[in-house]
Amino acid sequence: MTQSLPDLLRANVRFLGRILGDVIRAEDGEAVFSQIEEIRQASVGFHREGTEAAAKLMADRLGGLSPPDTVRFAHSFACFLQITNIAEDQIQRRRGRGGDTRSDTLA
Repeated sequence: MTQSLPDLLRANVRFLGRILGDVIRAEDGEAVFSQIEEIRQASVGFHREGTEAAAKLMADRLGGLSPPDTVRFAHSFACFLQITNIAEDQIQRRRGRGGDTRSDTLA
């Protein structure tokens, strides 16, 4: 049984995200990884809940970053967005090779 596109994309993004986390741990250490992961979790919490408490937690996490830490966090986030785009592109190319057309394009 094949996975649906959202499930396949989610699985690919999680896999690539784990690899990125491993690279961050190897290059910058567990403390940096933990700091980035805390910000990511706070962001997810804010996105899902939208509460004042979630907003404060995210603001506290981001507000506590030094300028070098801010750059490191922004770089890790940019890398994550790039690998997410790669995962999406790969799935779309695979669909195209299989003769599947997208409903949201002129094709």
